[in-house]
Amino acid sequence: MLHIKSSAVSFVMLALSAFVVINPTFSQSKTHVDSLTALLNKYSKDDTMKVKLLIALAEEVKKNDTPKALAYADNAIKISEAVYADFWLNKSYITKSSVLTRTGDPQVAKAYCQKAISFFDKNNKYPQELGAAYIQMGTIVVLNNDFSGAIKYLESAIALFETSQNVELQATALAKLAAFYGQMGHYDKALEFNSKGLKIAKSIDDKNVLLSCYKNSALIHYSMGNYALSIEQFNNAIPIAEFLGDSRGIAQIYNNTAAIFIELKDKKEGQKYQLKALDKYRKINDKIGIAMSLNNLALAYEDDDPKGIEPFRKAIQYSEENNLINTLFSARVGLVYRLVLAKDYTSAYAYAQQALKSEKDVKNIPISISLNNNVANILIHCSDQELLTFGIDPKTRYEKAKEHLDKSFAIGKNSSPYSIYYTWQYLSMLQEKQQDYAQAYESYKKYIAMKDSISGNDVKKQVTRKEIQYEFDKKETALKYEQQLTAEQLEKQKLLTVQQAQTLTLNKQNLTLKEQALALSNKEKDLVHLAYLKEQVEKQEKADQLALSEERGKGKEQDLNLKNVELSAQQKQNLYLGLLAASLLCGLGTLSYFYTTLKKQKNIITQQNELNEQTIAILSHDIKEPLLGVKLMLKKLNKDDPFIAQASQSLEGQINAVNGILTNLLKMKRLTLAKKDKNATANVNGVVQNVVRELGVAIKTKSLIVNNELTDDVTLPIAPEKLQIIIHNILSNAVKYSFPNQQIRIYKEGKGMCIQDFGVGLSPEQRSKLMREVTASQRGTHQERGNGLGLFLIGTMLQGEQLTVVFDSPEVGGTIVKVLS
Repeated sequence: MLHIKSSAVSFVMLALSAFVVINPTFSQSKTHVDSLTALLNKYSKDDTMKVKLLIALAEEVKKNDTPKALAYADNAIKISEAVYADFWLNKSYITKSSVLTRTGDPQVAKAYCQKAISFFDKNNKYPQELGAAYIQMGTIVVLNNDFSGAIKYLESAIALFETSQNVELQATALAKLAAFYGQMGHYDKALEFNSKGLKIAKSIDDKNVLLSCYKNSALIHYSMGNYALSIEQFNNAIPIAEFLGDSRGIAQIYNNTAAIFIELKDKKEGQKYQLKALDKYRKINDKIGIAMSLNNLALAYEDDDPKGIEPFRKAIQYSEENNLINTLFSARVGLVYRLVLAKDYTSAYAYAQQALKSEKDVKNIPISISLNNNVANILIHCSDQELLTFGIDPKTRYEKAKEHLDKSFAIGKNSSPYSIYYTWQYLSMLQEKQQDYAQAYESYKKYIAMKDSISGNDVKKQVTRKEIQYEFDKKETALKYEQQLTAEQLEKQKLLTVQQAQTLTLNKQNLTLKEQALALSNKEKDLVHLAYLKEQVEKQEKADQLALSEERGKGKEQDLNLKNVELSAQQKQNLYLGLLAASLLCGLGTLSYFYTTLKKQKNIITQQNELNEQTIAILSHDIKEPLLGVKLMLKKLNKDDPFIAQASQSLEGQINAVNGILTNLLKMKRLTLAKKDKNATANVNGVVQNVVRELGVAIKTKSLIVNNELTDDVTLPIAPEKLQIIIHNILSNAVKYSFPNQQIRIYKEGKGMCIQDFGVGLSPEQRSKLMREVTASQRGTHQERGNGLGLFLIGTMLQGEQLTVVFDSPEVGGTIVKVLS
């Protein structure tokens, strides 16, 4: 499917590639139709020969005269029933189904096709007819966006044709399969099957399939944003469509060429081609084509041009008269978009409610997302009075808008990223209205990143590589053709070729320049708005800091007034504070000396392990005792003074951090003094569950999700108490350096386990020092403080154990810590 890439609405254009002819036996030409008609008029007997003629005529004229084709198919069915020719009756069903698909009646078309499949499936001697029925059924189900079902039908058809060695129908099925993959956005597969179909079509000179393959290639380039190449492929397709007399195919080419010019902001050229497409569809009475052309014509007007509303109104009226629910839904959503641009929110909301009622029946993912995005847009921007007329409390406008954006994300969850990246833009708009500039900035960054990834260079390179073979085949065909010409003809042909090539090159360069200008313009707008949001974030942060500073100033002013009354008490408190600070500095100085001693003595730790253990125990007990006294002093301070309360709180936090370190040291001491059990093993899952419970508050604060994939059969050769210290330090670091709303994954690997986070990650320099040196701890993603000693203690604890701890930084970001035996 093709999508008009507007930030406000996406439209399904007619279809990726033309409807492929199911039975390519007859070439399309007026002469052939006339000869078949003459034969039919002379043939008076109602038998299977007449049925063949009627089917052939129906297949020939269905592209340009569907009412006549339907009459031929109905007559074929009537005669087949009269002469009890079951085989020809079911072939007639397929033909009628094909015609009905074109006239906009897919449900009835499906019923006839199912009858044919049921008959041919029971009779194994008709593989070609069964395959043709599968192609037709794939064409029908894809109209309801059932691409997986359509692909299964086409794959079954191809298998039947390969077995029966029917290359004509095989090429037809390959081209159709390529079209379906192109509609799904799987361009690699689309080009792979398209290339196979093109090769067969060239070898048998099947112009119907050649036409489909050229259009497939053109539409894939369009979807990739390669507009110049897309128009080139459409130009290759037009002469074939004209040769075949395929008015519908030509209309589709005009339709899609119009879309390209609309995308390039050349609205005048877009209108010209869209009107040509509409005229073609009207001449052949293609109801779906008429309705879709009216929808697309509306997009060929500038956003501020009120004339753009009228084609949508005509499309709605036409779709209602002809019971075209899909185009009716598209037209209503398009009209909502136009009315929002005109700021007629009342009318826009009314049409949006009508579209929402039929949303479930249509099941069109891109347009449903556009609908909900536009409803959110209405709720964000309309006045309070308008909201009241909608029956909505103005206080809930942002909440209601967020519900519709969440619905867009849910609808597009299993679709391509292209379908929801504009929803991120709308979410940013909503957050900006709520003055949540930090979140608006992040959402807008996601919108830009997803937008840039859609037409990424890597994907374009893959598509280009697939096209190289096509270009080679095209040049090889031209060379063979030149070899058949006389010298004079060859010179004329070369001159004509050079002139055509120059014209095409100029056109291609012009289109390429338009592409580049459009890309630069869009990119510039995105970057300007992103810079604006960044500026607002900084202003908001400065305003918060200023407000905090003012609050502190008011507090200080009140403190000065109180100090005049309570001077003596304040002096005593200051004395206590001085003593407290001195005691804390003494403790911290001792700890700092201890850190330095450990670092200098790391090379002889193995030889003097027992001596260091004793030192750790003595220092830990000696430091904890004065720190306990300091904590008791803090409890006695007057907490009514904001300044003293803040200082006390900060000091108490530092003391708790020191106590945490000392507790770990004492645990290590107890484990070392205990008699080591050589056969000790730890149940890893049980230890991990204990640690997760211990860190529950920190995990919940950041809204993290811990996915524990371990089973109870995972064990490691170490005492459970030691393993708990190791895992506690590793998992607490994972929590500390993870961003909010992320996951932490714990899983088995080899003879051990892994803890993976998706946070800030580690540099090579940081990894080289881990567990070997006491390093300065970096702050966490919520400014959590650390002491930098945890991993060094793990390194010390692992000496003499059968475990290794390895740190890795994967490409996806974050850190993987492996604990292996």
